Amino acid sequence: MKSNTACVELSAPAEKEVAVSARLLRALSHIIRGDLSVVTNDLSYLSTIAPSEECMRPRARCESAAATLAKVNIITSGVFLESVWLVDVVRELGSGVDVDPVKLQADVSKLSWIGQTLRTLLGPLTFQGATPESEGYVGIKWLASRPLGHSRGGCFASISEYAGHELRERDVIDAALLDLVFQSFGWKQSIEASTDSITLCLTVQRSDARDKR
Repeated sequence: MKSNTACVELSAPAEKEVAVSARLLRALSHIIRGDLSVVTNDLSYLSTIAPSEECMRPRARCESAAATLAKVNIITSGVFLESVWLVDVVRELGSGVDVDPVKLQADVSKLSWIGQTLRTLLGPLTFQGATPESEGYVGIKWLASRPLGHSRGGCFASISEYAGHELRERDVIDAALLDLVFQSFGWKQSIEASTDSITLCLTVQRSDARDKR
C-alpha cells in the first residue's frame, strides 16, 4: 500500500479521550493477564497431582480470557496517522470499484485489522461511494452483503452501539475497540440496519482540506 507519510495531530478533546482510554486498557490488561498467568500456572501444577481433565476447562477459560485482553493492543500500541488514498482503504476494508481519488488520514498499520474486524461483525463490505460534505469532509458509505439474522433494525451512532443491540457480548469488545480506533483517526461513524442489510457510513476529513487549515 502506497501513501504519503504526514504525521498529524488529533484535536485536543479526541486525543485526550483516546489517550485516557488507552492507558486504562493497558493497565487493566497488564494486571488481569498477570493474575490469569498465575492461575494458569497453578492449574498446571494441580494437573500433575489431580485428574488432568478437572483442570482442563478452567485453564482453557483462563487462556481464552487472556486472548481477549490481548485485543486491546490495537489501541494501546499508539496511533500514527498518514495521508492515504481512499482506494487503498477500500482494498483493506472491503471491495468496490470507481473509487474517488480522495486522500484521507489513517494509521495504515491498523487498516487490515479494521477490515477483518468489520467483516467479522457486519459481514463482507462493498463500497457504495463517497459524497463530499461541508468543511472538507467526505462521507463514505459501505453496504454489508450478509443478512442480519435479526428481526430488528434501526439507526446506531456507533458500531459498539449496534453490537450491544444485535450481537454477542464478546463482539461488543471488538466493536468498542473499533470505535476507539476510528476516533483516534478522527473518523465519525453511523450504522443503518434493516432486516436484511447493514449500511455503514464513515465521515472523514480529506487530507488536503486538513493541510489547508
